[in-house]
Amino acid sequence: MNKKFIIGAVICAVIFAAGYMLFNTYGSNDQNEGQSTDTAKPVDFEVVRPRDLVVKAELSAQIKAKEEIQVVPEISGKVASVHVSKGQRVRKGQLLVSLEKDELKAQFNQAQAAYRKAVAAYSTTESQIIQAENNFKNASANFENTEKEYNRMKVLYEQGVVSEQQFDAVKAQYQVAQSNLNAAKRQLEIVKKTSYEVAKADIKQAEANLDLSRQRLENCDISSPIDGIVAQVNVDPGEMANVGAPVVTIVEMDRVLAAAKVTEKYLKSIKEGQTVEVMIEAISDRPFKGKVVHISPVADAKNANTYEVEVEIPNEEHQIKPGMSAVVSLVIERAEDVLAVPVDSVVERSGKDVVFVVDGERAAARKVSLGIKDDKYVEIKKGLKRGDRVVIRGQHLLNEGDRVVCESGVSEK
Repeated sequence: MNKKFIIGAVICAVIFAAGYMLFNTYGSNDQNEGQSTDTAKPVDFEVVRPRDLVVKAELSAQIKAKEEIQVVPEISGKVASVHVSKGQRVRKGQLLVSLEKDELKAQFNQAQAAYRKAVAAYSTTESQIIQAENNFKNASANFENTEKEYNRMKVLYEQGVVSEQQFDAVKAQYQVAQSNLNAAKRQLEIVKKTSYEVAKADIKQAEANLDLSRQRLENCDISSPIDGIVAQVNVDPGEMANVGAPVVTIVEMDRVLAAAKVTEKYLKSIKEGQTVEVMIEAISDRPFKGKVVHISPVADAKNANTYEVEVEIPNEEHQIKPGMSAVVSLVIERAEDVLAVPVDSVVERSGKDVVFVVDGERAAARKVSLGIKDDKYVEIKKGLKRGDRVVIRGQHLLNEGDRVVCESGVSEK
């Protein structure tokens, strides 16, 4: 009997529950028939106003030294001393490495002695020229006097005033004077064309040898060509330094470069001299100001549609180190004083861009034409006017004509 009672109770409970559900489904509709279902939807809005929009492209970059100089010796030689160490700051002209000089000093002394000898020989030749010029002048003067006397005696001889013996004596003096003049002339020419030219060439060669010897001796002291930081020292005292092999590497750190790859899509928006922002999270949460100093004229060998762009960054405190990762923000598009709305306020309806505006107590759908957009706002080229209240929360649940209640709003500022 108890079993039959329990089964009956369960059946009654099921029937009651089913009846209750049917009542809620159909009975409540009957009771609410004729009452309004236009429930207001909560939204937030923002007043449309003009804004300045800036579109940026963020590019991964690598920091490198503005200038890296491999300091190489002009001559080969054994290292006498190294005057700097890695990480040391150096100035332009500061001594870095010295090579042994003993042999070159001896060569310089020999060249100096040879030069002095050539100068002395040149001076002697100059004296010889002066002497030859004086001899030529005396011979010329003597010849002129003798020639006058000869011409006078010739006339007298032809007139029979003087004897042949007297004329012959004057004639002989004339011929000797002429011979002496020719000899003095030849001697002057010889001194000028041979001894003088040889002495002049000798002194020129000796001077060249002396300059070369001096230069080689000076090249034993290897100095920094720029202000910078010693990045590497490659030699120690006693080792050989060879021509063309770097002994020290110097990097300029007062300015560094951020090297980034940019696609051809953005290339037209970048100009040399353009100011950009560079984020280097390893040392600062604030961007550094930089300037575009180089845009590669050729595409990257590994990626045909990318080009390298170099941005120069001031680094007076030497915080930024080569090898650090960076992000370069390039302004690729800009629009000033344009109507703009939050990006999220734009929704799609039937394949069209739409925003909802608050019109009294109703939501009105407005088709819009979009322009550029940054990370927060998008330009509205057509479809809105200044002062419209655009829904910025709840817009995805709205339809044309829905009743809305504004819980909060952002006024025009």
